[in-house]
Amino acid sequence: SASSDTKPVGTEQARAAERPEAEEDTQRRNLETGRDLSAIVQEDLEEFHTDDRLQTALTEGRLKTNLTHIYRTSKESLEDQGVNSLFLALGMLEWHESDTSDQRNLAPLILVPVKLARASASSSFTLSIHDDDPVVNPALREKLRVDFGLELPELPDISEELDVDSVFNDIRRAIKPQTRWRLTADVVLGLFSFLKFVMYRDIERYRGRFGDNQIIEALCDPTSTAANCRE
Repeated sequence: SASSDTKPVGTEQARAAERPEAEEDTQRRNLETGRDLSAIVQEDLEEFHTDDRLQTALTEGRLKTNLTHIYRTSKESLEDQGVNSLFLALGMLEWHESDTSDQRNLAPLILVPVKLARASASSSFTLSIHDDDPVVNPALREKLRVDFGLELPELPDISEELDVDSVFNDIRRAIKPQTRWRLTADVVLGLFSFLKFVMYRDIERYRGRFGDNQIIEALCDPTSTAANCRE
């Protein structure tokens, strides 16, 4: 499905795929979403699931609108910030905050950097791989490490092609203690920003040095001596 949302990467990003109109389109087009990855057998897939075209739950008109928005926004991000924010998310993790929570959260798993292009405004879009390497959702990895003590695997060095099934098996083993969680086979094209996450990681990395700077100390702790100093 093509998501037109521009929220930062995290646990809310994938919910755009669950809009009521998207679900109606899915039923109309006889496409199944939210399917457990472990239930998929390659040999049982229809031909249109194994060719070089992506299936979508959206109608042609809504797909064109979403892709145009994604195309323009990703282009602006690349030109203004020098950062590619367009990714194809492979697989979703369905997870819960606690054993008693009824709130279902969805988070993208493998993020593949991609590019959208078209020859003219009336042409169809083509999707291709970007030069950057795929990654396991870094914000999700940190969330699960800090809040649940779970370590999602990093992707191995890729020489030719990514063995997605192997990665998903590793992830499935990593989340095994959470019996209510599951992986689904959904694929989402969307805009994902890592800028805030990069800032977060820098703060974590250099936290021990903050006390050496009076300005940072004053900002972090208003009761500190530095905060009470007046020149």
